[in-house]
Amino acid sequence: MLWFKHDSDASQDAKMKKLILRYGAEGYAVYFHCIELIVGDISESKLTFELEHDSEIIADNLKIQGDNSLSGIDKVNAIMRYIVELDLFKVNNGHIYCYKLLKRLDQSMTSNKKLRDMIETGKKNHDSVMIESCQRHDKVMQEENRIEENRREEKKESHVFAESSDEYLLSKLLYTEHLKHDEKFLHGKNLEDTFQRWSDPIDKIMRLDGRSFEHVKKVILYAQDSTFWRSNILSGKTLREQFSKLFSLMVSDVKYQSKPIVHKTALPTCPECGKTQTQQDYNMGMLYCNECKHWSFEANARIE
Repeated sequence: MLWFKHDSDASQDAKMKKLILRYGAEGYAVYFHCIELIVGDISESKLTFELEHDSEIIADNLKIQGDNSLSGIDKVNAIMRYIVELDLFKVNNGHIYCYKLLKRLDQSMTSNKKLRDMIETGKKNHDSVMIESCQRHDKVMQEENRIEENRREEKKESHVFAESSDEYLLSKLLYTEHLKHDEKFLHGKNLEDTFQRWSDPIDKIMRLDGRSFEHVKKVILYAQDSTFWRSNILSGKTLREQFSKLFSLMVSDVKYQSKPIVHKTALPTCPECGKTQTQQDYNMGMLYCNECKHWSFEANARIE
């Protein structure tokens, strides 16, 4: 193809202004020279909008000179990267394309009937055909960016919780409540890693969702009172996902609220080994002995 449409105010486009601000006349020249090279390669057997010339050829064609820091070729490479960053060109599998050119073509630009038909078909199917490969590439890049962003977010939010922290203690409570019904729960697992992992969503329950320590403790105990919820709340993650529903059920559960409340003036002693329960474990509502794992409290009592 011998010619293409060029707007007289192209230099006023916002993206072109950015290109000129950074690279001056050389940036403007490189962009439109690439357009010329792409259009010059269009034929009835090739309507790909791919730039096949490399930076060395472009630098030589435009006589772009290097300086003390960059060669002419390096300058063109830097300009091309910025053009792609501005979304003026697309990169797909290492090849550079300018799919937007299709909007600039019309049948009057060529007398070749086959090429005219190709242009007409391409314009009708521009969104679904001509940019399909670029869209696939963009989706891949978006997914890679999302994964990388999640990785950075997880790394940023990673935190080691002290064993005395509220989050860690609540994680331990969730675990020990499960042990009450299944003595093999998490058997063989690294409990320290588990408590750290559970502590993160529990931290979010309190810090982001606005729930208090007491709220979380009571919801954990309430969930363990139900066969259904006990089998579904198996981690800190599922606790957070179902917390609002569980809290609403708990405060409206007349049967649960009417259960006897255990009040102790002295810390309980384990009937199995005689060890006195710690104040911390008692305040947490722990129903078992840390020493021998014997259950110390009445299972049907509501701890407050």
